[in-house]
Amino acid sequence: MYPGVSSDQQRALSDFFASTRSLRATLSVHNLQVEGATATARVGGTYEFTTSAGRGEQQPVNFQAELHRDGTTWRLVAVR
Repeated sequence: MYPGVSSDQQRALSDFFASTRSLRATLSVHNLQVEGATATARVGGTYEFTTSAGRGEQQPVNFQAELHRDGTTWRLVAVR
């Protein structure tokens, strides 16, 4: 997903996707700070998904995304 993903984050994501039939993510950047080739974005939104048992669920999400510019491309390097 990104170079800095921890083994705990990777395991949690793997478990989540293994137990999910469908997923819709609605995300918005609430704040963006850019300093040279580094950027920090505050992201919020909602995950709407159907579990493997067929139950529909909604989950609010908020996180901080760290990005790094490589030429003309921004790359995700961490999620906190």
